[in-house]
Amino acid sequence: MSNGYTDFRIPGVYARILDATQFQVEAVPMVLGMVGTASKGPFNTATKVTSLPDYFNKFGSPNPNSQSYYAADAYFARGNEAWFIRVGDGAQAKAYIDLAVTGGGSSPRIQANAEGTWGNDIDVYVTLGSSGAGFIKIEIYYLGGLVDQWDDVADASDTDLATLLADSLYVEAVNGTAGGTIDEPQQGSLTGGDDGESGIAASDYIGTVSGNDRTGMEIFRNQREYPIDILICPDAAAEHTVAEKLLWMAEYRGDCYAIVDTPDALTPTAAVSYINSATKLDSSWGSAYYPWVEVWDDKNSQNVWTPPSGHVAGAMAYNDTLAWPWFATAGVKRGKLIKGLDLRLALSDLDIETLYADSRINALVKQNGITINGHKTLLDQTTALRYNEVRRSLVALRFLAAAAVRDIQFDPNDDYTFRALEGNMAPVVEFLVRERAFRELAFQCNTSLNPSSSKRQHIIKARFYCKPTIAAEVIILDIVLTAEGLSFSEQLVTETI
Repeated sequence: MSNGYTDFRIPGVYARILDATQFQVEAVPMVLGMVGTASKGPFNTATKVTSLPDYFNKFGSPNPNSQSYYAADAYFARGNEAWFIRVGDGAQAKAYIDLAVTGGGSSPRIQANAEGTWGNDIDVYVTLGSSGAGFIKIEIYYLGGLVDQWDDVADASDTDLATLLADSLYVEAVNGTAGGTIDEPQQGSLTGGDDGESGIAASDYIGTVSGNDRTGMEIFRNQREYPIDILICPDAAAEHTVAEKLLWMAEYRGDCYAIVDTPDALTPTAAVSYINSATKLDSSWGSAYYPWVEVWDDKNSQNVWTPPSGHVAGAMAYNDTLAWPWFATAGVKRGKLIKGLDLRLALSDLDIETLYADSRINALVKQNGITINGHKTLLDQTTALRYNEVRRSLVALRFLAAAAVRDIQFDPNDDYTFRALEGNMAPVVEFLVRERAFRELAFQCNTSLNPSSSKRQHIIKARFYCKPTIAAEVIILDIVLTAEGLSFSEQLVTETI
């Protein structure tokens, strides 16, 4: 298993997880990172959003052909913060209008301040300024409502409109050249806006790296700048390579968890085939959920089918406020999807067995609403890491451990520092055991782990021994009929790792 680093050449605290369960055979908290499409907003820039209205203002209204808005809606019903990266196919363009000019010079251009079809809903009105001849008034309307107004603007074609419009939330300007005056009155609509979605490919979501320039999901490679807990890409549900990249990115960062979607309207058997295709989705750094969820789009007055990832991210956000990341996000207490109206397919017990027991897909079921009925990762091995609460507990351990030892970094590499490490880590161990993240947890830092060769490399090695707490999946109620009536006894069915 990779820890996301090829060497230890830069200063820092490096945590590695050694899975001691993988060769055993068994008997029988949050910020969202999202990559997708939108009708407005900056391209290939990680933008922080803190609510659905904030997302709407920055990235536009919902479009039934784009899933990111609906994912944001489902997430923000429970979550509070996200980073969103808008991607496109390279054809994205800003809507614009060139103002009419008389007497020479070139026309100033007023254009939407972000690419997308949203800009085609902007109208520009130019009328005589309040001070009379030589001045104009510029008014900007969006969706029929007045949003910007500038009065007594000099009507020369080379007027510095770029500076004048710099504070607008809707438009920007490209100055013309001297030699004429801007006509009044005139009016017109911006045209030519393009969302950059018609030719979008998996590679656009995955992104590229060129020196320090990154696009798409590759922007999230910088975990120091963009701290995230959950990573999704709802617009690329049918792109297997994007799912692979989500899992890779979560493992590379080591501090987040990926939620993978399957294409819409697959049968349970087809969904399993999708996960287990030639390049199998086999990782403990993410989970898959099925089937798609129906929501109401109040902006377009229609029902829309949406992938589960945004809904599950919202449930995980709720789970992490109600409990801790190492509690399974499943069941009616912590696994309800509050935005869903219906499921694409009502699953039978055989369907759930096909998805969950025979593969690694967590089912969504109708149970007191729509509920997550599973907690597996996509790892195709019989180890504790096949459960998402175990993976997330280890992510939490990494975070807490790194924070606990930062004050020791650059101290002398000797036995005194080893003891200081153990002292700093003791509260972390006690907390995680007390709060039920692990049944047993031990920390070790000694000379046997740190021979002279490690000291010469400026490295201190330490190790955690973890026995994770596994969620109870099945509760058996034995019902015994007696002459007096019914009596109940309970058995908790768990697994021995």
